[in-house]
Amino acid sequence: MSLSADILCYGAPELWPERIPLRAGPLTLWYAFGSLWHIGWGPSLILNRIYVAVRDPNWETVPGVLTEVRRQVREDSFLVEFQSEHRQDDIHFIWRGLLTGSAQGVVTFTMEGEAQTTFRSNRIGLCVLHPMSLAGQPCRIEHVDGSMEESRFPEWIAPREPFLNFQALVYPVAPTLRAEVRLEGDAFNTEDQRNWGDATYKTYSTGLAPFPARVRRGQRLRQSVSVRLLDAPPEVLPAEANAGDKGETVIHLGRATRPWPPLGLCLPPQTSMLSTRQARRLRALNPAHLRADLDWRREEPLLTQVQMALDASIAVGAPLELAIHLSRAARRELDTLCRAVETLRPRLARWLVFQTRRLVTDGETLRLARERLGGFGVPIGAGTNAYFAQVNVVHPPSEADLLVYSINPLVHSLDSWTLIENSAAFAATVLSARQFWGEKPILVGPITLRKRWNPDATGAERKTAPGELPASVDVRQMSLLGAGWTVASLHALVQAGADILTCFETTGWRGVMENEAGSPLPERFPSIAGGVFPVYHLLADIAEMSDGVVVESHSSQPLKVESLTLRRGTLYRSLVVNLTAEEQRVTLPEITGRARLKRLDATNAEAAMRDPEGYRAASTVQVTASAGGLTLALPPFALARLDWS
Repeated sequence: MSLSADILCYGAPELWPERIPLRAGPLTLWYAFGSLWHIGWGPSLILNRIYVAVRDPNWETVPGVLTEVRRQVREDSFLVEFQSEHRQDDIHFIWRGLLTGSAQGVVTFTMEGEAQTTFRSNRIGLCVLHPMSLAGQPCRIEHVDGSMEESRFPEWIAPREPFLNFQALVYPVAPTLRAEVRLEGDAFNTEDQRNWGDATYKTYSTGLAPFPARVRRGQRLRQSVSVRLLDAPPEVLPAEANAGDKGETVIHLGRATRPWPPLGLCLPPQTSMLSTRQARRLRALNPAHLRADLDWRREEPLLTQVQMALDASIAVGAPLELAIHLSRAARRELDTLCRAVETLRPRLARWLVFQTRRLVTDGETLRLARERLGGFGVPIGAGTNAYFAQVNVVHPPSEADLLVYSINPLVHSLDSWTLIENSAAFAATVLSARQFWGEKPILVGPITLRKRWNPDATGAERKTAPGELPASVDVRQMSLLGAGWTVASLHALVQAGADILTCFETTGWRGVMENEAGSPLPERFPSIAGGVFPVYHLLADIAEMSDGVVVESHSSQPLKVESLTLRRGTLYRSLVVNLTAEEQRVTLPEITGRARLKRLDATNAEAAMRDPEGYRAASTVQVTASAGGLTLALPPFALARLDWS
C-alpha cells in the first residue's frame, strides 16, 4: 500500500491543521486549535502564541478536545468561542474560551473553567509566549502591587525566572513602537524556555504553586490576557506584510568557518543484531560514533550490553560513545565495566558519565570515573542526560573533558509549528553554555524529536495505552518534515559552535531507518518495513561532505526555508528545505553559474524510502543561475541538494 502525501510530508493529517488568518486593526495573527499565534505588527512579532495548558503531576500536557467552536471573522476584527475538555486518568477539567480582536487593535484571550473531578495538577491556566528575538531588549514590569520595575529580557539563557509576580509587561516591537501585554486572574511569572529548547520566554500563572496542587471538584478559574500597541503605528500594513509572510526567501552564503563536527547516532535501548542490509546502509552515513547507553538497571547483564554495542560498532565501522548511568554503587559498577571493556576491547570515542540519582554529574562521581576509566585514553564527558536547563542551574565539574546535554523541540507542545520554530533556540543553548564552560568541547545529544524520558516527573510515568505510540516516538520521524527540521536544527547548532553532535537512533521508529520487520504499530506509525526515512538521505548527503568545512548561511525567512552548506575543496553542497505546506521560491545569490540539483519531495519520497540505493544512484539535474543568483521553486516540505563549484 502506498503512503499518502500527508504521511510523507508530516506523518499524519492532523499534524498540519488549518490556520485561520485574523486581524485586529493594525495587528495580524492567526488561530488554530484553541490558540492565537504570531500576534504582530508588520514585520515585528509581539507574541508567538497564547494558549491554555492543563498539566498533570508529572508536567505532561493533558490534551483538550474542542467543541462548540464559533467564529466571526471580519476584515479588521474577529471573535472566536469554543469549549475545551481535558480528560486523563482522574483529571477532568472543562473551560470556555473567548478570543476577540477589535478594530482598535486590542487582542484578548479569556478562559473560564471548572474542575469536574478532584485531581492533582502542576499547572492550569494561560501561557503567553514572547519571542526569543526579545533577548537583551528592555521591558517595563508592572507588579501585582502596582509597583513598576525596569528590566530586560535575558540575553543568555536565564537559569531561573527573570520576571516574578507581575500583571503587565511593556516592551518594544519596533524603534518607535511598544506593546503592552496585560494579564488578569492571577499573579504571573516569566521563565526562559530556551532552557528546554524552546524559542520563547513563557509567561504563566502561579496559582497552583507549590505543585502538584490539589484541585477540587467545582473549583473555578478565570484568567485573561490582552495585547495592544501603546503607540500609534506609522501605518496599517496589509495582512500579507505580517512577519514571515513575504514572498521569496533569500539565502545568503558567507565565509567557511570551521570543520564539520563529528556527527554520530544512538543505538536503540534494546539493540538487536543489524542485518547485512542495515549495516551497509549505516556505513554509508559514515557516523563519527555510535552512542550506547549502559545501565545496570536493565535486564541484560553489563557484559551483554557492551557486547551488543561492540557488534554494532564493528558492523558499522564506528567507535563507541559509551554513556554510563551510575548508581550509589558506582565503584562496583565501574569495576564491572572496566572488566567488560578490557575483555571485549571495543574501539572507543569517549565516555559520558551520568548518575541515576542526580540530574547533573557531581564532582565525586566524575573523579571516581576518571580514576577507573582514565587509562582507556579517551575523553570523559559530564553533564546531564536531560536538558540544558539542568546544567544551566547546576554546572558540571570543570574537570570534565567535555560538557554534555540532550535537546529536543517538543518538551512543552507537540504541534508542527512549535517544532519548526524551536530549532532556532538550539543555538542559544550552545552560546549560553560558553558563558560558563568556556572554549572546552560541547557535545549536544541525543538530538531527538521527542523527549526520551521525563526528568521532571514527580511520580511514576503513565503507561502507554494499547494502540498508542510511546511518548518518546513521533510519527514525523519518518516524514519529510522530520528531515527538514533536522536541517534547521543542525544549522543552528553547528553555526553556534557545537563541537560534537549525536542524533536519533540507528533503526526503529526513533531512528533513521525502519526495522526489517516493520513498525510495531503500522496504523499509527505507517512506515515501510526495511525502508529508510527521509532523514537518512539528508545524513547521507552530509556524510559525503563530512570531511569538509561549514559555510555560513542566513535565510531571510527561516520559518519557511532553511539551509545548510558545506565545502570540500572547491565543491560546495547546499541542502535547502521547505518547512511549509506551500511551494516556496528561494534564491541563493552566491550561486552564479551552474549547479547539479537533486530533490526529495512527496512525488519521489516513497520510492527513495523503499529503494534508497536507487535514489542515491539516480542522476541529478543541471540548473543554471540568472543574474541575481540561482532561484528554485521548492514543493511543500521538499529537500533540495545543490552541488556547485
